[in-house]
Order: sequence, then structure tokens, then C-alpha cells
Amino acid sequence: MGRKRKPTSVIELSGGFKKNPSRQRGAEPESPGPLGSPPENFTPAEVESWQMLLERAPVGVLRAADWPSVVLGAKLFSEFMADSAAFNAAKLTRLHRILADFGMTPTGRGSLEIPKPKEENPFARLDIDYPI
Repeated sequence: MGRKRKPTSVIELSGGFKKNPSRQRGAEPESPGPLGSPPENFTPAEVESWQMLLERAPVGVLRAADWPSVVLGAKLFSEFMADSAAFNAAKLTRLHRILADFGMTPTGRGSLEIPKPKEENPFARLDIDYPI
């Protein structure tokens, strides 16, 4: 299986398109906002799994567009925690894949590329003209 594509924003921030402008591709969709709340019909165990996923996921990974995947992950994780012996291999594989996509496995974290915010210059706010 080939490598996952780097997000366009990461390539742009690293200057990859300046070196090879012909490699530019269309804009990638951006998620509309924060993840939000768990569904109202979640059991207490599923809500606890939801909170666990949110607390342990790397900062900046889970957004509103990921809501359905987090719902599925929370349901599978709570089911696994309730009775891991009855959890079949297909469900375990799916749960592991979801956790990896969220950056919650060692290899999953290695494949994430979250652009760091630019550091603000503390002197940029100073609007002082000094005579020369």
C-alpha cells in the first residue's frame, strides 16, 4: 500500500509548491468547526468512550467532519470495554483502524501531519518610529 497523500496545506507551508509549482492540486475541503457533542441516544458507557476519544486524540485532529467516525469509534470502544471476549476480529480490526486514523496508535501518530501555527513576532505590535 502506498503512502498517504500529504495535505495540501502542509505542502504549501513547507514550500513544496514553490519548488514544484506544477504539483499544485485543487483545494482540499476544510472541516466547518469543532467536533461537537455525542448523540443524545448514547448510553453512559458510550458517552464515557466518546470523552476518552476526545481527551486522548492529538490536538487539532478531530473536527466536525469526523463526527460520524467518532460516533462509530465510541460505540465500538464501549462494546469492546464491556465484553472484550465477545468482540469479534472484524470489529477489532475496524476499531484499530479508527484509532489509527485519529492518531491514537504509534504508527497513526507518525502519519499525522498537523501544521504548527506560525509564531507571532512579539515586536510586530510595536508601532514605534525611531529617528535615524
